[in-house]
Amino acid sequence: MRTSTFVRALKRHAILAFVVLALAGIASAGNATPPQPGPLDISGEINTAPFRIVVPAAWNGTLLVFQRGWTDKADHQGETDNRNPTITPTAGIRDALLARGYALAGSARKSNGYSVEDGLDDVVALVSYFRENMAMPTRTILWGTSLGGVITLETAERNGGAFDGYLAINPGGAGLPRHVDEFLVLRLAYDVTFGMPGSWGTPGDVRDDLDYEAEVFPILSAQAGDPANLGRFEFLRLVTGIPGSGITPPHGYFPGALIGLPFQLVTEFEAELERRVGGPVAQNISHTYSLTPEEKAYLAGLGVDADPLLEAMNARRNIAAGQEQRNYLEHFADFSGLIKQPVLTVHPFVDAVAPVTSESAYRNTIAAAGRSDLLVQVYTNTIGHGSATTDQLVAAIQALDEWVRTGTRPDPSAFPAALGFIPDFVPPPWHQLELAGAHGADKGGVAAEAPVAAELEPGSGMGFGVRALGNGDRGAQLVVTTAKEGRLRIRLYDMQGRVAASIADEPFVSPGVRSFDIRNGRKEAGSLASGIYFYRVDATEGIRKGKIVLVR
Repeated sequence: MRTSTFVRALKRHAILAFVVLALAGIASAGNATPPQPGPLDISGEINTAPFRIVVPAAWNGTLLVFQRGWTDKADHQGETDNRNPTITPTAGIRDALLARGYALAGSARKSNGYSVEDGLDDVVALVSYFRENMAMPTRTILWGTSLGGVITLETAERNGGAFDGYLAINPGGAGLPRHVDEFLVLRLAYDVTFGMPGSWGTPGDVRDDLDYEAEVFPILSAQAGDPANLGRFEFLRLVTGIPGSGITPPHGYFPGALIGLPFQLVTEFEAELERRVGGPVAQNISHTYSLTPEEKAYLAGLGVDADPLLEAMNARRNIAAGQEQRNYLEHFADFSGLIKQPVLTVHPFVDAVAPVTSESAYRNTIAAAGRSDLLVQVYTNTIGHGSATTDQLVAAIQALDEWVRTGTRPDPSAFPAALGFIPDFVPPPWHQLELAGAHGADKGGVAAEAPVAAELEPGSGMGFGVRALGNGDRGAQLVVTTAKEGRLRIRLYDMQGRVAASIADEPFVSPGVRSFDIRNGRKEAGSLASGIYFYRVDATEGIRKGKIVLVR
C-alpha cells in the first residue's frame, strides 16, 4: 500500500489515538461511546485498489463501506480510467452522512469494467485495514449502487463476519446470468427491428472492442430522433420488459433513456465482459418472446405489427454461451439467497437499466432459501437508474443502522411517502414468466416467479416441480418431475451457503419423475450428517430451490 507523507502521519496519529483509548478502557466495540480516531481523511492503495477513508470528529461508531457502480474501462482511444476512490454516490450524501457521525470508506476496485470479483476482495481488505489501523467499529455496513449493489448482495452471502448489514441500491437482483440474457433480448429485438450492423458483432457475440460512444450511439441517436421510429423503439422496450409490466413510464422518457446506458451496457459493457471471461456470455435457448394483447394493440396504434417481429425472435432461440463463461457468471454473481445478516434494498420504480422486476426475482430467491426475515425492500417514486435522493438514502442508512443495532426490522414509517417512498408498491414479476433462459448453459432457464409452496409440488400445472421428503424413516428424498428432455443437476448447500454435496449431474435426461436420496450425495470426504440443507435443482425448464431435512 502506498500513502503520502501526510497520510502516513495521519495514520500514526490514528494508531496512537486508538492505543491511548484502548489503554483507557473505552475502545471496546460494545461500549456506547466509540473510539474517536477522527477527524481523518486519508487515501492510498490496498493491493492496487485505490481507497479513501473519512472519519468525522464525532464518530458514531458505524463504518459505511461503499461500492460504486459499473465504471467504464479505458479501452478506446482518448479514454482515461477513473481510478478515484468513491465513498458515497454524491457529495451531498457524503456531507449528510458525515454530519450524522458516520465514518465513510470506499475504493475504486482493482480494475474498471465488470469488476465484481475484485470488489468482493476489496471490501474485506478495506474493512480489515480500518480495523487494524483506525479503530474497531461498533457496526460495519456495506452499501453499493448498481454494480456495487451486486457486490453488496454477493458479499451478504459470502462474508458473514465482515459486515453487520447490507444496503443495495438499484442492484441487479435477478443475478448476472438473467441480466446478461436480458441484454441479449434487447440486441436480438434491435436486430429484427432495425438490423444490427455487422461491425457490432452479432446479438449472441458482441465484437470485443466495440466502442459505444463512437460506433453505437451515433446510429441510435439518429434513429431515435426520427418520430417514425417511435413504435419500433417501444417494441424494443416492451419485449425486453423495461421498466416492467403495468408500469407506465413518464411521457417522453423513452426512447432517449433506452439508447443511453441500457444500450451502452448491451454493447460496450458486454464486450468488456466477454473479453474478461474469454467468450460470449448470453444465451436464449429457453426463452420465449411474447407481448400481451394490450401491448400489441398499443404498438399497432404506433404503426408496428408486433407478431412478425416476435416470430422472427422466437425463430432464433438457439444462442448458447460456453460452459466456462456461464460458470463465471454464476460465480460472480448469481444469488443463492443464503444471506446471513440484514439486507435492505432501495429501488426506483422506473429503472431502464436494472428493472424493478429484478427485485421480485431477488425476493423469491431469498424466500426459497428461507431467509425472508433478513430482507426488507423499499421503493422510491424517482425516475431512472441510481435516482434515489439524498434524503431517501440517508433514511435507508439510518433504518439499516437501527436494524443492525437493535435486531428489529425497520417499520414502514421509516420510509415515509413524504420522502418519496412508495409504501405499498409491489414490483411486477421478472418478465420472462415461462422460461427465462438464464442461469447457465447447463441449466437453460428460470421458471415463473411462483410462490415457494407451488415450487415444492411436482407438476402444479407447470410441467416442472420438486417435492422434498425429509421426515421419519423416509430419510431425505427429492422427487423431481420434468416435462422436457435436457440437463439435470442437483446440489445441496449447508447452512453457511457452502456446497455440501452433488446429488445428480446428468448431461441429458428424458421427461419423467425421479426420486433422489440425498444420503447418496457425492462428498469429498465422509458422509453428510443429519441436519438442514438447502437444495438447488437445475433443469432445462428452470430452477427450483428449497429446504430439506436429512434424517439418518
